Amino acid sequence: FGANNRVSRRVSATIKGYYDGAYPNWSKTPNHVKITWFKCFAEKWHWSLGITEMVKAEFVAKAKIRLCNTVSDWKDKWEIY
Repeated sequence: FGANNRVSRRVSATIKGYYDGAYPNWSKTPNHVKITWFKCFAEKWHWSLGITEMVKAEFVAKAKIRLCNTVSDWKDKWEIY
């Protein structure tokens, strides 16, 4: 995940493309949403079934960071009236 920026960008794109609620961080995101995000990610990449859990763990680690960064970016753009 670290050596290939395309993978990190795909994690971000997955979150942004399927963001259907106000989830400020990973722990506040419902499990069904997390599962959907991983399934959407998995549709774009292929790996041996034997490493699926390792890929999922890496996805989760990256998604936690990307979700916080995305929410932070959005907060910077909010206008308070």
